[in-house]
Amino acid sequence: MTKKISVPLKRARRQSAGSAMLTKDISERMEPQLFLRLCKDLSSNYGFKASSNMPIFEKVGKFLYTIAQGASNRVLGECFQRSGDSISKAIHEVLNLIFFRKVKSLAHDIIKPYDPDFTSVLAKIAQDKRYIPFLRWYTYNNMYTEDLQLCFRGRKGIPTFNVMVACDFDMSLTYVSAGWDGSTNDTHVFLHAIETLELNFLKPPEDGGIRTSRSTKMQIIRDCIAESLWRAKRSQGNGDVVDCVDVYKQPAFNHPLMKNHKIEIAASLYPSNTNGSNSAPDLIQPWHKIGMCSEGTVPIRRRKLQETSSNVSTNGPHHELATLIAIPTETRFYGVGGEISVWNPAVSRTEDYSASAVIVRLREGAYFMAGWIVYPELYRDFQTRFFIFWKTDTSTNTGCYDLHCEGFVQVNQNFVLGSRMSSVSTIGAETHRELRIIIFRSRDTGNWWLRVGGDNIGYWPATLFGSTSEGAENIQWGGQIFDSVGAGQHTATDMGNGLFPDIGTYHASSVCRLQYVDSSFTLRTPSRSTLGFDVTNPLCYDAELLPNLDPDNGLCFLFGGSGRNARCP
Repeated sequence: MTKKISVPLKRARRQSAGSAMLTKDISERMEPQLFLRLCKDLSSNYGFKASSNMPIFEKVGKFLYTIAQGASNRVLGECFQRSGDSISKAIHEVLNLIFFRKVKSLAHDIIKPYDPDFTSVLAKIAQDKRYIPFLRWYTYNNMYTEDLQLCFRGRKGIPTFNVMVACDFDMSLTYVSAGWDGSTNDTHVFLHAIETLELNFLKPPEDGGIRTSRSTKMQIIRDCIAESLWRAKRSQGNGDVVDCVDVYKQPAFNHPLMKNHKIEIAASLYPSNTNGSNSAPDLIQPWHKIGMCSEGTVPIRRRKLQETSSNVSTNGPHHELATLIAIPTETRFYGVGGEISVWNPAVSRTEDYSASAVIVRLREGAYFMAGWIVYPELYRDFQTRFFIFWKTDTSTNTGCYDLHCEGFVQVNQNFVLGSRMSSVSTIGAETHRELRIIIFRSRDTGNWWLRVGGDNIGYWPATLFGSTSEGAENIQWGGQIFDSVGAGQHTATDMGNGLFPDIGTYHASSVCRLQYVDSSFTLRTPSRSTLGFDVTNPLCYDAELLPNLDPDNGLCFLFGGSGRNARCP
């Protein structure tokens, strides 16, 4: 005997099947936590409410499924056993909250220019030779000669043409397709852009490289839009925006010496004794709360329009040091290692900075460093940030921070140069936050690798530094500050944690596990006879070497100071 299934039970089973299909599709496209966060954000910030028979997550899920799959109202109704009217209302509710609401919408809050009045040209455009001086504004009447204007004359008697532009979340143009007459269909212009490979229009690859039908292409386009919306990495709390950029499209490859460069994904060998300590932090940064970059891309912090140029001098009378220098006795150095305590020093002027770093100096004027820095003028805040800096010659107009210009090649997909440190040390605490940094030269390629904690971040290509890239003439550890005035009263900007070194209290900023890489490619502790201090003004900032090797932390020294004081007016 067969058992007859009731209509409500059939509907419930179909709803369950539809929900399972929806859950599977969304989980493959975005992380569950991100989906729930979107639902919560729409509810708490934009007044989105559940209806009597449909919760918020179902409405949002159906909307995402529709734009990703191009599903029709009829298909959704069949899958979820809902009326076409209720599905249409739910999708339009979400659509209005995200895009079309005039008062407050998600798109309005995310997609907006840094400069709402467009009073200046973005630095990334103004400093890019691909755009300037070629990018100019023209009226359409002046773009074509009189005989060509006839071809573009529309039904209103004036020349018109169709222009397609693409922009990023800051409303900066990233692609322009012009030259079409005004009567050209928009879809024709768009499909020409995505189907013409020579135009280099960014789009998702088609499955298996197979040329598919137009409906399938539009489905791919919807997938791309959904992917772009949910994979935008915006670090909350510190205002940073992180872009996941193709590893071969990072700034380094704009350098003329890097045209045919093949990325060295990882150093073939590491120096012997390359080991961290228990206090060395893992690579956790604030933007990780939002997500990670995928394989084949690297995260790059998007610079703000107000940020200063990266070519900032680190030499001159306004620059003060309290560093320890190691000079080789026989051969050159092939790397440096150190464990730097991390602090958030007080910086008295926005143009001043305070930094602690390890430094590799190849020759006069050519060096690179890595560590932490507080630099309000460069980063537009007083946060402690991980940074790198390098110079290739003695010119005062060269020098580059992070990935602000061509040079450093990043390979790590989880670490952002210039990002805020997740935590800093506190004076009086039992333990200090420390940053383990190793810079070493690759035996095979001569590239200089940067390693933080237990992870490779990237490298400075040997070609950038010419014939002297075979080794370093000296290495340094310690602190430095920049006094932006340099005359009259000394700056009160702290170095380290602002305390002068005192062996008795051990409260000042420190660098431990002092090491160098020798010609046998081994990390070794330097002999005291090879060490010396470079302290420019000991009444303002000073340094002191600890007398004994620490069994856990190796060779250490203390450094720091408060700047202006009774002895440093």
